[in-house]
Amino acid sequence: MLWRKFALMGRELMNQQLFDLDVFCMKRPKCLLVRDTQPKVAASPRLLRAEQRQLPVIASTRRESLLFIAAVAAIPNYARAGAWSHESFANDGALDWVAEFQKTPTLEFLRSTLVQGTAGEYIEHFAGECIIAAAEVVAASLGRPSPQFPKELAPVVLKSAAQFKSLAAIARSALTGGVLGAKSELLENWSLHAEGLARWKGSVSELLKRL
Repeated sequence: MLWRKFALMGRELMNQQLFDLDVFCMKRPKCLLVRDTQPKVAASPRLLRAEQRQLPVIASTRRESLLFIAAVAAIPNYARAGAWSHESFANDGALDWVAEFQKTPTLEFLRSTLVQGTAGEYIEHFAGECIIAAAEVVAASLGRPSPQFPKELAPVVLKSAAQFKSLAAIARSALTGGVLGAKSELLENWSLHAEGLARWKGSVSELLKRL
């Protein structure tokens, strides 16, 4: 989604150790620069990987600053937060997936999400988060939901539990061979945080036990 690109851009900017923002550019011949030496938000694994690639610092020109401010104003609040957590439903990918699943709460939609983890191909970060969320739906259909399972999905699970539970084997495979596999960007990113990695792996392992 467009807002997601702006959200990632915003988090990269705010995590620069020196973040210069043009202020009062409309009235002053020389822009007054406000310098903040503290990061605005905690760096996520994705941002650490970006720093390791030594991404060029985005110039703080008047035009770019004004465009950035306008873009951030249009981003939903939850997108600006850049949710990042080891819990299954406390991240951007899962939140997006839940919203889409509510629109199309079908067996095929659930299956199409899970098979991304069984194809043997590279699994991007957000796709990995979606696979975990889909696996949680299957676990709930088996009568073993997470304490954080979205209440809005409960009616869907109750209605289609008999169908959804048939995907248990696919869900287990998607997690073990996909999300926890060598071609998982989500695992790559979590691996940059030793403590976070342990919590995240523990969360996925707990989910597997419920499948």
